[in-house]
Amino acid sequence: MIYLVHLSSTKWNGLFSMSTLDLFESMRRTPALLADFLAEIGTDALSLRLKPEGWTICEHAVHLMDVQPMLRGRLNQFIEEENPVLKPYLPDDAELAKKTAETNLADELERFARERNEFVDRLEEMSGEILRKE
Repeated sequence: MIYLVHLSSTKWNGLFSMSTLDLFESMRRTPALLADFLAEIGTDALSLRLKPEGWTICEHAVHLMDVQPMLRGRLNQFIEEENPVLKPYLPDDAELAKKTAETNLADELERFARERNEFVDRLEEMSGEILRKE
């Protein structure tokens, strides 16, 4: 079962709260904050692996950017289907490491910002009936 936080504001007939609107704005700012954070860290630190089974800072960033389309798909599935069944997402460490090595962070950050804004736009458009859906 999926539960979305009940939100409240006059725009959404009392279903959204100002704190949720702040959350949406925070979600919109995440790509810029991530870009600033990555820019402040030295290149060597981005690829530093503290534990053999752990992820690097760069791998965390790529993962965050990589799951955005999946999250949008899940949101669309939740909106469009009566009883959506969401597949678990289990990232493969070797695949993530390979993708990270091939990734142009600047391009990915631009894509992430665009996709995150589209995701938040979709959240803001949701009706009260959809938000109350279990």
